[in-house]
Amino acid sequence: KYTVLTTKHHDGFALWDTKVGSLSAKKSSPAKRDLITPFAEEVRRQGLRLGLYYSLLDWSNENYPNHTRTESRYDIKKDPKRWEKFCKFNFGQMEELNTTFKPDLYWFDGDWEQKAEDWNSAGIIKMLRSTNPDVIVNSRIQGYGDYG
Repeated sequence: KYTVLTTKHHDGFALWDTKVGSLSAKKSSPAKRDLITPFAEEVRRQGLRLGLYYSLLDWSNENYPNHTRTESRYDIKKDPKRWEKFCKFNFGQMEELNTTFKPDLYWFDGDWEQKAEDWNSAGIIKMLRSTNPDVIVNSRIQGYGDYG
């Protein structure tokens, strides 16, 4: 038995106290606290597996190329340095989740806006498994997941 909690959806709002970015439950909401830790602790206490949903895309991040599904800020091929900044941000958030919560499962979403090479899907999997070798990953990382 497992459960999956949304850590960050396409709007970019992080439910944990992320050190990578300022849009979070702790820094920019009335909650003023990390909302994932108590949930994760109770999931473990109940003997369940912890799954974390994470949106690869982030429409609120100024370095992400798309502002919405139909509105674009820039082309990643024409501004690779800006795309690199976003990828560093994304990796940073995923690394935080991985080391802080050690989930049993990642449920990625939003992969349709970029190619696997642009997301560095292989690098994401390598990074996650470097400190969490048994983690299971869904298919929404363009061919690098464990199941469909």
